Amino acid sequence: MTVCLAASGACGLDAGRLSASTRYFIYAIGNSNSYGPQVGNLITENPYRGTVIFSASATPSLPFGYDMYRYIGSFYTTAGSVIEPFVQYGNGQERTMMYVTALSELAAGTSATYANVDVASSVPKVGLKSILKVSVTPTAASNEVNILPFGVTSTNGFVTLSGSVAAVATTVTGFICPTGGNAGVPTLQYKVTGATTISVQGYIDQL
Repeated sequence: MTVCLAASGACGLDAGRLSASTRYFIYAIGNSNSYGPQVGNLITENPYRGTVIFSASATPSLPFGYDMYRYIGSFYTTAGSVIEPFVQYGNGQERTMMYVTALSELAAGTSATYANVDVASSVPKVGLKSILKVSVTPTAASNEVNILPFGVTSTNGFVTLSGSVAAVATTVTGFICPTGGNAGVPTLQYKVTGATTISVQGYIDQL
């Protein structure tokens, strides 16, 4: 089945119009009654047996004839209202989604105490494992950046990156850190001695 970005209702958007810089959730939808109405002595085929829909909401508005849905993935639109390119792979309920170009979530962060980083544009749900690209420019050799899920209290981060030379950036890709929930918004925390940038390369989704 194919979702049409320009369509409304089944196989399209549940409500409104496609917007720029917006997270959309994709759902398989169907009717819990596997049979259609009776015509004479015959039970007809249910025309609402199954299709797909996408929505900006975690609880989609179902079109007439459908009464159940299941989350099967998501995508993010760019400033030009097209899908941010990505590659998805995996089996079963766990899927790894990688952006073709990492999405910047923090540029030149300098907080010396833990500060929040909202990653809702790049990670669709609380509790998913975010895959990060992190850079640190230390004030002095061995200074570091620490990253934690929101809601976790710790001196050291789940992710820690140090720089070996003062004022020279060190960058590492592939760090994994779960997202915590700040009022339902996927959020990380960071602190750094120096400056840091944090980008999301992708996430491990749970379908």
